[in-house]
Amino acid sequence: RSDSFKNEIISNVSHNLKTPIAAILTYTELLKSCDGIDPAQQQQFVEIIDARARTLEDMVKSMILLSKIQTGATQIRFEVIDLEELCQDTIDSFRVLADKKNLTLRLTCTGEIPAVISDYEKLSTILSNLLSNAVKHSFPGHAVDILLSREGRSTSVTVSDTGEGIPQEKLKDIWERYYKVDKEHKRAQMGSGLGLSIVKNILDMHGGTYGVTSTLGQGSTFWFELPVAQQSPES
Repeated sequence: RSDSFKNEIISNVSHNLKTPIAAILTYTELLKSCDGIDPAQQQQFVEIIDARARTLEDMVKSMILLSKIQTGATQIRFEVIDLEELCQDTIDSFRVLADKKNLTLRLTCTGEIPAVISDYEKLSTILSNLLSNAVKHSFPGHAVDILLSREGRSTSVTVSDTGEGIPQEKLKDIWERYYKVDKEHKRAQMGSGLGLSIVKNILDMHGGTYGVTSTLGQGSTFWFELPVAQQSPES
């Protein structure tokens, strides 16, 4: 099983790295070989190289983070967190990407949302991965919604997109590292292929509940719950 696991990792990492590396090398050669290149085209090549380099950086960071989580090299540091504020900060960080697709990012709170107990950095990673997926897979001109609601002693967080959706028979598998849905439904083929696996592993460390619902052609909703912080008797 150990050998099989290592072979799987090597195969998937190699596959995911080939495309951005090839693009970087190709456009670098074009820049080196084109004397008197049009400034607009030169800028386009530079932007492509920059984007692919950032993709590689994200892949490496994701692989390191997932490795640390699965080997126990990183632990949850519980603290009291203002979830509404963190969600708003996360949304603001995706404004530029959303604007490029003419997407509306909305945060809705059903009533007063209490502080939660979590690890700030890891909770931020969860929200960023879920929102990144939602932005990538939403149809242009639509909306991505984050909904916060109090559920007893927990706070529920849902991230919903309006996109191609995921086949029902594939939903149980999307949390696996490097999982690819298929060629027709490309939801899990973008990025490092580790985002949802990281989300799953962090939430498992919390002992939290989470899930996903999806309808083909309409979109997907990912959700999770976190315990609320202990409040004073007056509250």
